[in-house]
Amino acid sequence: MFLAHSENRAGRVQSLADHLKAVAELAQRYAAEVHEELAEVAEVTALLHDFGKYRDEFQEYIRKARGASVETHHAVYGAALAFENCWLGPAFAIAGHHTGLQDRASLQAFVGDPKYKISARLSRLRERFEREIGPIPQKINEPSFVSRDATKDEKKRCIEFYVRMLFSILVDADFLDTAAHYEGELHQPQTFNPEKLLQDLIAERDKKSREGHLNEIRNQIFEQCLKKAERKPGLFSLTVPTGGGKTLASMAFALAHAAKNNLRRVIVVIPYLSIIEQTAAQYRRIFDPQAKGIVVESHSAVVVPESEENGERSPLALAAENWDAPIIVTTSVQFVESLFANKPSRCRKLHNIARAVVVFDEAQTLPVYLLSPLLDALRELRRNYGTSFLFSTATQPAFRRSTFLPEGFDKGEMHEIVENPQELFRSLR
Repeated sequence: MFLAHSENRAGRVQSLADHLKAVAELAQRYAAEVHEELAEVAEVTALLHDFGKYRDEFQEYIRKARGASVETHHAVYGAALAFENCWLGPAFAIAGHHTGLQDRASLQAFVGDPKYKISARLSRLRERFEREIGPIPQKINEPSFVSRDATKDEKKRCIEFYVRMLFSILVDADFLDTAAHYEGELHQPQTFNPEKLLQDLIAERDKKSREGHLNEIRNQIFEQCLKKAERKPGLFSLTVPTGGGKTLASMAFALAHAAKNNLRRVIVVIPYLSIIEQTAAQYRRIFDPQAKGIVVESHSAVVVPESEENGERSPLALAAENWDAPIIVTTSVQFVESLFANKPSRCRKLHNIARAVVVFDEAQTLPVYLLSPLLDALRELRRNYGTSFLFSTATQPAFRRSTFLPEGFDKGEMHEIVENPQELFRSLR
């Protein structure tokens, strides 16, 4: 029997066939949730990601616990097979699923390195793989949006994010199945029920609501958020001064918008740790008083229990790793790293940003030196991956397209939620 992983606490090994099939099933499911056209290519990528573990040297290493050497390397073989078939998305994802994404020149050098003797070894690996898993397809259908007509820059951005999304799906599926083997069961995240969460939020608003002009204005903002949430996914702004109740109103929009458009979670991005802890505590009190993992903080200052009494990692720690939770509260740094980093642990979250509602609180603090690539990335997530973005602040930044910001938004591309911001500012002064 070919092995994927050594003995767990129960003394059981994991066969390579079982691991490949389990990762492929998870990857196909995650990909279908992101975009239905990603499902096939994600499944094939996952089936081939540990193709190189069929080598005798790797099997000897895993059974006898030999010291690491170049002979134990396995990612290069599945990557080389994909590269040979011109499946560049799978080739990048497989090559980097342990060490990180490479650029194209590095990938070509990697799969062409003579020390791996790839051409001499592929046929035997293929024979073993197909005997256990089945025939490797002659052709796979990569998503149509990757090959559509577009400008050169749009095409590059589209391919870049397709590769990153595929990489994220593979890494997360691989991590989760490996953890399930060693810890005994697959982590089951909390179910996102935006209708129920919205009712909890409305109950909180009603409990706090008192007579007076200020609360009347806050209720008007809240109701306008619910009304504009009926729109299709896109770019939205909430221009409300301090004291207008943005924290609850923006969440009302996000939950109602997610319910209307069948989106998968809410991600709240906040620049400062002082604000994030206060906001997360408020959301946890409303939505997750028993700390079941409905609201998860993901930032450098959060203290998450690493393991429970039985030695398993806590659900909160697992959800913080890949953002598979109904409501994520995170920092700008964590969010930007998830878009642009190349390491598996950072990119793992990316596929869970797809088909989400992302709320940028204090949006004017987004880093100016990263603004061009960031707006590019947000546009791509909105266009091909169904993500909605809400920019919430009292001082909306100038994100309009201009000579100085060619990647900015066109007139009419962003929808303001508040019907008359100028009058609102006068009322709340």
